[in-house]
Amino acid sequence: MIPKREVGHDKLFKIRRLYDAFRENLKKIDPEEIQSIDEQMIPFKGRIGFRQYLKDKPHSWGVVFTRAGISGIVYDIEIYTGKGAVEISELGQGTDVVLRLVENLPRFMNFKLFFDNFYTGIDLIHKLRVEYGIESCGAKRSNRMRGAVLDTDVNMKKKGRGSVDFRFERHSEVSVVKWYDNKPVHLASSYCAVTPIDKCQRWDGTTRKYVEVDRPRIVRDYNKSMGGVDLADMFLELYRTDIRSKKWYMRIVYYFFDMAVNNARLIHRRQCNVQHMSLLYFKMDIARGLVLTGVSQSPRVGRPFLSVTKRNTTTSRDGMPSESLRFDQTSHFPDTTEKGRCRYEKCVRGGTSRIMCSKCKVRLCLNSDRNCFTNFHLK
Repeated sequence: MIPKREVGHDKLFKIRRLYDAFRENLKKIDPEEIQSIDEQMIPFKGRIGFRQYLKDKPHSWGVVFTRAGISGIVYDIEIYTGKGAVEISELGQGTDVVLRLVENLPRFMNFKLFFDNFYTGIDLIHKLRVEYGIESCGAKRSNRMRGAVLDTDVNMKKKGRGSVDFRFERHSEVSVVKWYDNKPVHLASSYCAVTPIDKCQRWDGTTRKYVEVDRPRIVRDYNKSMGGVDLADMFLELYRTDIRSKKWYMRIVYYFFDMAVNNARLIHRRQCNVQHMSLLYFKMDIARGLVLTGVSQSPRVGRPFLSVTKRNTTTSRDGMPSESLRFDQTSHFPDTTEKGRCRYEKCVRGGTSRIMCSKCKVRLCLNSDRNCFTNFHLK
């Protein structure tokens, strides 16, 4: 939550409206069943009072708390503005961040949420299940076990890699699991525990080859579902808008632009069932569509109109729609208009038609002899 200017906190006042509008648009995206919460970094090393430093991140300065789906779509964000900006409850900062980020998720719809050891707590997992109907799973720190006595590290090391121990707390209905790989790993969940156990490949430094190790279900689900935010971060890093600026809020604005483009590509892939579309070509297609934006009709011969010709943002200067619009397979409906030449480049007869695509705004043949309307929208 961003503090308001009225109470003396104006750290993000310059982009508050953009920030609020961006979050509202993120909330309109249909959420996935499996989601995760983690930190993202906005690269900036200039002078700013609320930047944070995390040494293990590729970009170590600046923190954004993010909720993302397993596909990499971002559903909500919260920019950390420093200590004291937001009141912390008795449950702790990590729990408060999670509860604010899931506030807009539909209740009791069987969502599954994953987070790392900064956020995980027994009270948080219990609260998510009882009050929000959200099943959750997260890595847990060994000093936050709240009285759960598990097998020692020495004994589990003697048993070998893949050894496991667990406890179930009846009051909160939370399972706590300790699994030994190269070192002990603690996890807690409200919906899964040890069984079923499967096998995973691990590198053995002694024999210098991969060996099979027993892996409980909670570890498998956590490793499979926790990477949503990291995947979104990877997409942003591929073609990040890297415009140098000493103004910190401009870096946040560029972050919004990149995030919007990445979300648009992933949503386009999901709705149009287009699996092979790289982020580079998607950005190039957006840029091409913006550059070719112009007059929707060809110039007329004779005296120009006195009024300003309206510009159509979906068509190029020759009246043809951009490829991203033409082949998106979404909401192309026939409509009637004045008689004119068919715009399909492979029209056999080059005839005239009164049928126009309501989205592309071009005339296309649609009769018993030829179906340019369908062919025009297929690659």
